[in-house]
Amino acid sequence: MGYLLLGFLLVIAGGAGSIFLNRRAFYRRNAAGLEEFKSFGSMFKSRIIEGGIAIFSYLVLAIGAVLVIVGFSNL
Repeated sequence: MGYLLLGFLLVIAGGAGSIFLNRRAFYRRNAAGLEEFKSFGSMFKSRIIEGGIAIFSYLVLAIGAVLVIVGFSNL
């Protein structure tokens, strides 16, 4: 039962991270649909940080899905 609960929590956390990143990208877009940044440096930092968060959130989502499957198979 512990794997199931932890898995659901990790799936929720991974999904929240993905939604957070997509929301940030949405609010950076202008009327033409292009992302706007203040400078090249801010764009570069944003891409690096958001890329790391994206990798981490997808990894957490995958681990959570595996734990949910393991939790259901142990019932």
